[in-house]
Amino acid sequence: MLTVIICTLILVLSGLLSLTLKRDHISFKHIIPGAIATVCTFLLIHIIIDYKSVIASSFSAFFSWQLPFANLVFGLDPLSVFFLIPMLILTVSSSLYGPRYFDKHPPGHKHWFFFSTLVAGMILVLLSRNAVMFIISWEVMSLSSFFLVISDKDKDESVQAGWLYFITAHVGTAFLFALFFLLSSTDGSFDFSSWTGITGRKSSVVFLLALAAFGLKAGFIPFHIWLPQAHPAAPSHVSALMSGIMIKMGIYGILRVLTFISPYQAWWGFLLIALGALSGILGVLFATGQHDIKRILAYSSVENIGIILLGTGMGITGVAYGSQTVAFLGFAGALLHVLNHSLFKSLLFLGAGAVIRQTGSGEVDHMGGLIRTMPKTALLFLTGAIAICGLPFFNGFTSELMIYVSCLYGSIKEPQAALAMAGLCTIISLATIGGLAATCFTRLFGTVFLGEPRYSAITPQKEIPSMMLWAMAIPAVLCVLIGMLSYFILPLLTGPVYALAGSTNYNTSGIKSIALTSSLVSGFFLLSGAAVFLIMWTSGKKKVRTETVTWDCGYSRPAPSMQYTSSSFAAPLIRLFHFPVAMKKHLSKSDDLFPASSWKFFSAVEDWFLTGIYTTIIRSFDRAFSSLRWFQSGKAGQYVLYIAVTVICLIIWKFYL
Repeated sequence: MLTVIICTLILVLSGLLSLTLKRDHISFKHIIPGAIATVCTFLLIHIIIDYKSVIASSFSAFFSWQLPFANLVFGLDPLSVFFLIPMLILTVSSSLYGPRYFDKHPPGHKHWFFFSTLVAGMILVLLSRNAVMFIISWEVMSLSSFFLVISDKDKDESVQAGWLYFITAHVGTAFLFALFFLLSSTDGSFDFSSWTGITGRKSSVVFLLALAAFGLKAGFIPFHIWLPQAHPAAPSHVSALMSGIMIKMGIYGILRVLTFISPYQAWWGFLLIALGALSGILGVLFATGQHDIKRILAYSSVENIGIILLGTGMGITGVAYGSQTVAFLGFAGALLHVLNHSLFKSLLFLGAGAVIRQTGSGEVDHMGGLIRTMPKTALLFLTGAIAICGLPFFNGFTSELMIYVSCLYGSIKEPQAALAMAGLCTIISLATIGGLAATCFTRLFGTVFLGEPRYSAITPQKEIPSMMLWAMAIPAVLCVLIGMLSYFILPLLTGPVYALAGSTNYNTSGIKSIALTSSLVSGFFLLSGAAVFLIMWTSGKKKVRTETVTWDCGYSRPAPSMQYTSSSFAAPLIRLFHFPVAMKKHLSKSDDLFPASSWKFFSAVEDWFLTGIYTTIIRSFDRAFSSLRWFQSGKAGQYVLYIAVTVICLIIWKFYL
């Protein structure tokens, strides 16, 4: 535990050191991110090697602060360690990636300060065991990520996205204050250790406040509006860290609060399943209709947070109805998907950054054929794309399989009709999300990397630097290893699941058999693919006697305009789901027999939560508060009058009421 504290302090000092270095100094470019990666690598190795003693140890320190109730209390348990491990992995990968990403456009000297502060803030969130310390750590995390989002201050979109994130983050903090005051109302203590066994109606209010407070950080629908705005604005390695693990701090907060309240109510699980289904389906539909590569990945994060909520909802429902198997598999699938999503989503964001760095554009419809000049990036990006679709032999398959089995067991083996209905709804939602995700990432990978280049001006001539490729290879290899060897990840899952389920009497043989089955299925697909590749490779060595062109249907010279665009690929699917999404389309055509230009079709999906609901609410508040501007006149005498009236009212309250 003490090692974690010391490494966190070193991270903060590294960030402070970056403020003293000049932008053009070589140390600025390499030493600071290298130090961050080294510290996180050391801490990661320490936790993995000494896992049992790390979670068993405790470190508490109490200082006489002027800040009321803010005891400096830290702790580690299986739930904190489980979130800490992917956070350290992604920090190492992002730190290695960042310096070469900025070769062409060096960042300001404050960039690595805010980056290291973000990492330190997330670590402190996981360690904090006092409400005031938790809020301080939460604010450090939020503010540092805000400054990283607005790194490119010359772009109005980046600044607007940053302020939207800033506002939503602090609305969440307001709910966090209400949540912690309610939790501390029983005995007046702000330490987590005193918040156990909260029951009755109070537990339900606590649960709803936790959903609002942490949901705004997690980004599930309807609290997602900042996420597709902020991720495209931030540098790609920051987007990888934010989407990979920072939004998971919201999931961590919800799960942490679940350890304070009991018994679980069934409707909590039903609510999470409904929110998960809504987030998963709408998230992937919104992603399919976007044209900016990072915005597609941002909406995909909303989708995967929905999958995590589906698993958590099944876990809560299983506990509420006394089904140990449903509860264990639901929570285990949700937690494993937290780990899996952190890996393949960070890989995809790093891949998107590589494409943007080499082409200078994030517009999907401007790209094409990048696999010719960026084959290694294409292979790594394809790894993340397959993993996020939940296909064997990659890690996304295992976590979704656990949730599927949890639902099947609840639908078939358990006698409760409500539990069976929850499982059936979750299965339908997962199946729909999986099919839509496969379409979305087939469209994304095919449009960007396959086919012919659409604009020669942005076609890259070479691969990205090797350090960026190595940074992408870290999560890519882990995506494959977890998919193939998921059986060995179980020790990381059992501790957090026991804490969430409130019991250590669960039989883990079922989850072990599922993990083993997943590994065997993945191995079968791996061997089958290897056999097909070997056959194709050996048959390709045969001498071709004749060569001829393929049948061209009358087109002797295919042009890039003849291939599918992302709009035309997604249009049939978006039309099928026209009710829940708002599609805008534009078709320009010519009636001339010999038109000067070809027909052009463009479609896009609007996020009606932002453009319809939240915009209307914000405008209503603006009109309401505009009528009160006379209250802030700028005259000192008027402000003195306000103070005097306030003092008189307080005196009256004290002595007469």
